[in-house]
Amino acid sequence: MPKGPFIFDSHALLKFFQKEKGYEKVVNLLEEIKKAGVTKYINAVNLGEIIYSTKREFGDQKKLEVLANIERVNFSILTLSWRLLRITGCQYVTSAPSRSRFFPNCLH
Repeated sequence: MPKGPFIFDSHALLKFFQKEKGYEKVVNLLEEIKKAGVTKYINAVNLGEIIYSTKREFGDQKKLEVLANIERVNFSILTLSWRLLRITGCQYVTSAPSRSRFFPNCLH
């Protein structure tokens, strides 16, 4: 099946890491991709969502475990341009409103 490359979203990986219903499909796909030697990607915004959601639900230790697993599974992280970040609407506001600038607050 794998022809790749593959880009994973946060939903699939959260399902995988949290062993939610249907996670076996993600496991099988990851195994097939590994056998085929195909590249796996995740974009920085989705990675930020995974980090934020995991920390919020399970705490810092689980967040660190998930980050280690993303590295272990050998995902390549796609960076994003400032232009794309502005389009997605991720905004970080400093303490002074006049110093607002776009920044992915989901990555904090």
